[in-house]
This record gives sequence, C-alpha cells and structure tokens, in this order.
Amino acid sequence: MVRYWGNEGGNRTFDILIDDELLVTENVVGKWNKDEFVNVEYPIPVNMVRGKTSITVKFKCRPGSIAGGVFCVRLLKPAASSAVHSAQTSDTTVYGGKNKIHIQNAGTKTQATIYNLSGNLISSLILADKNVQIPASKGVYIVSLQEKESETFKVIVR
Repeated sequence: MVRYWGNEGGNRTFDILIDDELLVTENVVGKWNKDEFVNVEYPIPVNMVRGKTSITVKFKCRPGSIAGGVFCVRLLKPAASSAVHSAQTSDTTVYGGKNKIHIQNAGTKTQATIYNLSGNLISSLILADKNVQIPASKGVYIVSLQEKESETFKVIVR
C-alpha cells in the first residue's frame, strides 16, 4: 500500500519496482483531485516474492518527471483472499477490489469470461494487457481465463 497526496501537480510519472523488476508505472497528477491522502494498493505477483525473506521497493521517476510524493509505504498480506481457485498453474493473479475485478500477469490474448453466481455471462473479452481492471458491481463472480491452459477463479468484489 502506498499513500499519496490526492492533489499533485507537475509531472509525476514513475515506475514502482520490486527488486529492480517493474511492478507498475504510475502517474498521480490529476488522478484524484482532492486535498487529502489517498491509499493505493498494488498487489505484488507471487513470482516477484516467491522464496524471498525480504524485498526492495523503489520509486524511479521517468525522464523529465519526479516520483511521488510518497508519504507511506506498507507491505500488506492479502486479507483472506477474495479469490478462490484450486491449483496455481501460472503466475496469474485474479482478485476483487472496490468495484473492480483485477487480473494480473495474464498473457495478452488470454480469453477472460466472467459470470455471476447465477451463471449469467457478465463479460467476455480478450485481454490486451497483462494487467487489467474490469469494472464490476459488488458481488461474487466466476472468472475463467483461457490461453494455453484454463484457470477458474471465484472473486468477491466489495
């Protein structure tokens, strides 16, 4: 979790790195437009922490930019996971957030199919990026990912 000020100006495009490996590129300018602190959670894929007892988190500005302002950094363990699936066959992570379903480390061209618990098709799309956020109302969803192999996740969106 990273705490930012919610009303930054200037050019603040930066990379967040875990042990010098890119986690995400962020730009906080005009993102929230409110005069208060904002907490943002960046889930770290399993492959970036597997077998490690410590990690180094870096905020590296892009050329012509500055990073931040960062007021707090916390490493959080996932609360009882909002995603349930039987066997981890890849480094793909699927979880529910506030009004969103997050899919991380999926292959581009992965077919994502989302159903509600009544079995109704909510969304079907081909992922164009390895990290995707899909808007969703509060509820429980079944997310099926199909690329080379198929994986199914149960996700709770809060």
